[in-house]
Amino acid sequence: MKNGKRICHITTVHSRFDARIFHRECKSLTDAGYMVCLIAPGSEEEFIEGVHIIPVQNAKNRLYRFFVTDFTALVKAGKLNCDLYHFHDPELIWVGVALKILRKKVIYDVHENVSLQISSKFWIPVRLRMIVAAIFRLIEGFSVRFFDKIIVAGQDILQQSHLKRFERKVSVVNNFPIETIRDDNLSRKKFITAKFIYSGNINEERGILEIIKAANLIIEQDFELTIMGNFENNKVRNKVLFEAKDNRKISIYPAVPYEELFNTLLEYNVGMICFKPTPNNLGAIYGRNNKIFEYLQAGLAIIASDLPGWKDFVCDNEVGVVANPNDPASIAEAMRYLILNKNILKRMSKNSRNLSLKYSWKSQSEALIKAYREVLS
Repeated sequence: MKNGKRICHITTVHSRFDARIFHRECKSLTDAGYMVCLIAPGSEEEFIEGVHIIPVQNAKNRLYRFFVTDFTALVKAGKLNCDLYHFHDPELIWVGVALKILRKKVIYDVHENVSLQISSKFWIPVRLRMIVAAIFRLIEGFSVRFFDKIIVAGQDILQQSHLKRFERKVSVVNNFPIETIRDDNLSRKKFITAKFIYSGNINEERGILEIIKAANLIIEQDFELTIMGNFENNKVRNKVLFEAKDNRKISIYPAVPYEELFNTLLEYNVGMICFKPTPNNLGAIYGRNNKIFEYLQAGLAIIASDLPGWKDFVCDNEVGVVANPNDPASIAEAMRYLILNKNILKRMSKNSRNLSLKYSWKSQSEALIKAYREVLS
């Protein structure tokens, strides 16, 4: 039943079919009766599953995006005259403030610990990163006081002092996956050959090169490794292809649409998540790391980084093993262990599926709707 409230989500960085923005939040809001628009990069205006997608041009570079695409998004958002605006990119903070000046209700959705993320941005000179992070904290801390609600993708984001001061208007909406796999789907999972997969954005921070080097160290074993995702840039692409060129057990594919992801994951039995120990990654296990929860739902055993929190989660729940993400030999040893111990692999796979039932989007959808009702009441 429609409730008459018009909602506008805005992103100029993420894909229009981003898992969190479109598949989880927009579709959940549509199901709850809201009329939902999504301003996002692309060339065509579309109506998909009840969501009205309004295009803004894909940015040629960061400066173009900030000065042209973001302004275009603001203009289009203002013309919609919605009851509530919900933006997803830190660079759109000024757009959120502009909308508040226009007397609109505004939600800021914080996907990452951005000030920590800045410390590993390759395009910011190393000696400037701490300064840029400090400036961002000041801007974010000043701006959030104007917004009606702050939604964070993980509890660790809330612990930042400049956000914790506004805890009364913060809602945690974790990145748990939509339940799409039934238990009977898992019966097709095979364990004759160890089949490893990494699914997600392909960049060096996520340990892709170390995973491939690890596979090269155990080439005599019976296994398959699939890297599935989109390359961050051509430099990363060239490095990955070079490392993988002599290993026929490694396959590299582009990302699949979200609605096809879980059927694809069912073909594998081990998920790889060997993220480097950057400051932003250290807290990602606490609700905002898509990947680990998607692997759990698909019944995959996990090879994860031996980071604080990650190690406890994986080992205490007996859903996988951990390795040093900076050491291909350590990752190779973890892969070899699961290749040679099929019964343990099967048990971990079953444990993953059982654990996934605690981490489904249904509870987070309810938290999202509750946050909206608080803002619109």
